[in-house]
Amino acid sequence: MAGVWKLNTGEFAPQLSSDATHHARINIAYQPPEEYDFRVDFTRSAGDNCMTQIFTHQNPCCLVLFGWKGTVSGFQQINNQSADKNATGVRNLSTTNGQRHTSVVKVRKTFIEAWLDGNLITRYDTDGSDMSAKDWKVDAPLGVGTQLSPTIFHTIELTEITGTGRSLR
Repeated sequence: MAGVWKLNTGEFAPQLSSDATHHARINIAYQPPEEYDFRVDFTRSAGDNCMTQIFTHQNPCCLVLFGWKGTVSGFQQINNQSADKNATGVRNLSTTNGQRHTSVVKVRKTFIEAWLDGNLITRYDTDGSDMSAKDWKVDAPLGVGTQLSPTIFHTIELTEITGTGRSLR
């Protein structure tokens, strides 16, 4: 969708990497079921801004981690407000370049949760009708993105909880 993305041979498996583009993002052509876990293992290699997981729960939304120059993490858009202004915004999550993280977005019929390195960081009760992905639109139900911060994606996986998803290719 935007930015320069490379698929490199990693030590154990291929790794996807982004460049320092403003709102770099890539589609994942998969329609998830109604309930699922969307897991991303990533390492920011440079810069001081965010990694984003773009997902769908009736409407598109995204989890922004270490956004606004590392000051806020949370879901956006919720009722047309970004994570730095809505109730899901969490401050004081820290990271350094070269630090590997595991992020999981849990999508359920009545809520969404964000987990970072095994810890729940935010939860929002919703059926998805009040969500949108204003700055992080992709042409698929799922995607990942970065903001001015080259990032390596070690693993991107989806676990189906209820129902069966399907490839869009």
